[in-house]
Amino acid sequence: MGGIVYKYQTSRTAVGHILLKKTLRFTPPAQLNDPFECGPAPGSAFVKAVSDESRRLSQAAAGPGLDENLATELLTEKLLRVSFQKTFGQITGVLSLSRRSDDLLMWAHYAGDHTGFVLGFDATHGFFQPGSGISRDGLRDVQYPSSRPQVPLEA
Repeated sequence: MGGIVYKYQTSRTAVGHILLKKTLRFTPPAQLNDPFECGPAPGSAFVKAVSDESRRLSQAAAGPGLDENLATELLTEKLLRVSFQKTFGQITGVLSLSRRSDDLLMWAHYAGDHTGFVLGFDATHGFFQPGSGISRDGLRDVQYPSSRPQVPLEA
């Protein structure tokens, strides 16, 4: 990935942290704004491994309008996502950048309702290169698969 990559930020973060302190935040997966980012779907072995506990807990949670099977499915999903993101988040973080500096939605969500800044970074700088100590893999485009990866746990 060459050229310039952009970081949308509030004025406080852009000036106080990035420009003055020269720091960038790598966000733990559990703190990303989409709860399904960096969270795999439960595979059949995982579902089997936690189904007894999930069913016990879901029986207590199930009430009018909440089917026991749905409660089990939701609880299993939540257990996997939270557990995976918490563990994964202890060893990694995500630096979210954009190829565009003129995205109105990004300005609204990440640059303080259009009052912040968008900062440009040279994507060819050593900081962003694979194996630099900061970035094991270098910059990569986000991939949005049609289905989430499954956890291949053995029961």
